[in-house]
Amino acid sequence: MRSLALLLIIAVAHVHAASQFEGTIVSANRSMDDGGSPQVYQMTIHVKKSMVRVEVPSFAGIPASTAIFRRDRKVTWMLDAASRTYFEIRVPQGGVNDERAREKKDAPVVQRTKKTKKLLGFMCEQVIVTRSDMRTEVWGARGLEDLAAVLADALDNGQGPASDDVIAAIGLFPLFSTTTYEGRELESQEVTRIERKVLDPALFEIPQGYAKQKAADVE
Repeated sequence: MRSLALLLIIAVAHVHAASQFEGTIVSANRSMDDGGSPQVYQMTIHVKKSMVRVEVPSFAGIPASTAIFRRDRKVTWMLDAASRTYFEIRVPQGGVNDERAREKKDAPVVQRTKKTKKLLGFMCEQVIVTRSDMRTEVWGARGLEDLAAVLADALDNGQGPASDDVIAAIGLFPLFSTTTYEGRELESQEVTRIERKVLDPALFEIPQGYAKQKAADVE
């Protein structure tokens, strides 16, 4: 569950703006396993104020998982529906060594190709981010700054990929991205639905009847 927790954290772009988004985002995701076979899964993200809930169904032998990010309480909860338990990750003020993590990143090469196209009704710009043999193609949208802002505030811990930082700096929200290494695809993500709606605050609480796992239980 810890590796999936990290996957959920880095799956979101880090961008900043003033207003707030409330609603649901659904994305189609693909990553390669150690043997080079594609693993496809859907991710659903619910956002309300500074609260974020991320749901991933079971795929490739990995059990379904739900993460609740509560920036207001400086905590993340990882829920295990099968055992009706959860474990807690405390988030220190200012994130987890966020400045140090960013300082260690090599500066990427950024190319704004000036190519544009519409995705989900939003005009998107193509950006290519390259570092050594790693290449990420991003189609980033303008007009979603409020969504980007609340995700950044709730999830930012300095551990996101460098391409996220670059897209944030130019004010775009990624609706599609794909990363390759030495020409081989590593992972991709495409947002398939964005819906603004009022969400029940109970979505962002630990469900009744769930027991907290002890540290020894989640090693």
